[in-house]
Amino acid sequence: MTKYLRQKRIIMSIVIILSLAVSIYRIFVIQNNIDVSPTAEDANYYLKDTDETVAFAVITVVLLVLFSVCAFFLRKKMNNEIESVEPSVIFTSSLSGFLIIGCIFYYFFYFLGDERELSFFVVAIIITALISSVYFLLNASGKAPSRRKAAAWLSVAPIACYAFRLLNEFMKRGTSHYPSSSVYLLLSIIAFMLFFLAEGKFKSGSGNVGTYMLFGFLSIHLSLTYSLPTLYLSAFWVFPTSSELLYAAVDLTVAMYVAARLFQLKCVGCENEQEQSI
Repeated sequence: MTKYLRQKRIIMSIVIILSLAVSIYRIFVIQNNIDVSPTAEDANYYLKDTDETVAFAVITVVLLVLFSVCAFFLRKKMNNEIESVEPSVIFTSSLSGFLIIGCIFYYFFYFLGDERELSFFVVAIIITALISSVYFLLNASGKAPSRRKAAAWLSVAPIACYAFRLLNEFMKRGTSHYPSSSVYLLLSIIAFMLFFLAEGKFKSGSGNVGTYMLFGFLSIHLSLTYSLPTLYLSAFWVFPTSSELLYAAVDLTVAMYVAARLFQLKCVGCENEQEQSI
């Protein structure tokens, strides 16, 4: 294993471990400081403004800065390409694609009680999510490198899906006080949107590995910070089951896809060093 490849794997492991640790800690922060609990009609919740919640926010900011520095450190050590497909990418792409399709059907059968809930943004999210599943399944098939034009066009779907989700969240909360979950949710959506924008640039031939890793690290951290506590607290009936659970499940699998993509990045000179060792 080369020095650069070892450094990348160590940094990636640190990002994932710290993100998991912070997301688990946030479960206890929510349970200890809940002020207004969510209901079946309103999935929003509010936390008390205590030293613990403030400390958690500070920890999150510090980790975001740390991960940004890590991406800056690695940017010149990695090849500026992402096309190699490994089993982890195939698995997480397949998982993301099929889970998105499953969540769409689950939403229609269990959470769509009133047709008036199908606003323009919700319909747009569903359509772009369905196209996004095709993009993930294309990556899983290993045919994306040979079908560059199709992959480039389909890569727009995840960007559009997260953009519509962002607009939908702003519309839902535009006339009310922002709940405690909003900051982490909105930041994770923005990070995902920017990550897939960076990936789409690779598909069109103008990608930058530095921004790709930066938004990848931020996506993993922010999505775990929001999604894992939401899934855990819903699973143990602290939070009611709602459509937000589906978004959290999808975001968690997409974070796995992002991590797999970052792990498969090749370092500069790795191929030459491997040939020399042979």
